[in-house]
Amino acid sequence: MNSNLYDLDEICLKIQNKNSRSYAKEAIKCYRAGANRASISTIWNALLFDLICKFREMGNNDHQEAKKTVQKYDTAISKQDLKSLLSIEREILNKCFEWELISNNELKRLNLIKDDRNLSSHPSLEYHDSMFKPSPEQTRAHLVHAITYVLANPPLVGKHALKNIDQFFKSTYTPNEKDKFQEIFRDQFLNNANTNLSKSLFDIFVKTILKIANQENSPKYIQRVQYSFEVITIDKKILCINKFKQSFIKYFEKAYQENLVHNFFHLIAMFNDLSSIIEDGYFSQIKESINIDSIIKLDLDTVEKCFFIEDVKAKVVEIISTSDLRVTHNLFSNSDNQYCEALLLKVKLESDQNIIDHLLTNYFTRHKDYISTNFKELVNELVDINSKAQTYSCLISN
Repeated sequence: MNSNLYDLDEICLKIQNKNSRSYAKEAIKCYRAGANRASISTIWNALLFDLICKFREMGNNDHQEAKKTVQKYDTAISKQDLKSLLSIEREILNKCFEWELISNNELKRLNLIKDDRNLSSHPSLEYHDSMFKPSPEQTRAHLVHAITYVLANPPLVGKHALKNIDQFFKSTYTPNEKDKFQEIFRDQFLNNANTNLSKSLFDIFVKTILKIANQENSPKYIQRVQYSFEVITIDKKILCINKFKQSFIKYFEKAYQENLVHNFFHLIAMFNDLSSIIEDGYFSQIKESINIDSIIKLDLDTVEKCFFIEDVKAKVVEIISTSDLRVTHNLFSNSDNQYCEALLLKVKLESDQNIIDHLLTNYFTRHKDYISTNFKELVNELVDINSKAQTYSCLISN
């Protein structure tokens, strides 16, 4: 068999909706049994069922047109209005294209499934002396297109715009300089984005920053997402606040399950309006997620940007000032940068002169060249605010 062919069982596993997946499995069984007409009819039923579920989810996320379609569908079901149901079935793919869930090419391929389903289920559409006999290859193509174009995908509005943005983030030709990157992102993508696409972008950015997106991204990719997140929270501030309110519990539960609650500090550091949205009960859990490990993972600059939140600074001071230096050395051993910065911050926040003396004499004297090169501003700050540090300023600065 051609190794480039899709494995039907493998792509079927990517279908999230269990009922849609059940339909697809049944269609695959029919195909393997040689019942091609039954297979095509079943995969069309899977498409209809799955799209209504996707429209329902979109309606719950404030997509008004999707909400109207679902209401029309529910009314038709309750009244057994076959005429209205057939009307919805005829128009459903066009609505997907109109809402940018599928491309023009995908619309054409999916319409072929609909046409072949009609020929499979309604022999009267054929000449009286002929029978529609779809080939195995034709049937298999319909299965692959239905699954890869619709069933295995989330209900993302503007799917192809999102694909272009993803390619922009991954491209080696994309500028790394923050201002230039944000200018291009704003001009090429955000200024032309409708409300629904902007909501999809915000949702993807939040999941990526929280690291609950179920995919591995390079540090450069995540940095570009963060740059873009800053732009969208400025240009679409009200939309982002409303979207965060709607989806916060979903974000939080996912982050909590994966022990990633501390990553909310990334969001708050970039979009501090979020701090007024988060309820006290959840916010207490976010603050409780701070420990020496999360401080390392977040980076101290991010943590310090959240010091305006009540008790966060006190919690960080407590953690750093009470942490065992041998433990922190092990934690920071792979990153001199973060280790130095953490201990410098420890000096900055520490009031116990014995601890300051211990840090300065036992650590900074061994790393004075690195510190004076990379942390001049922080060292100068220390010298200004801490008389004890002045005694050792010659050791940690030029």
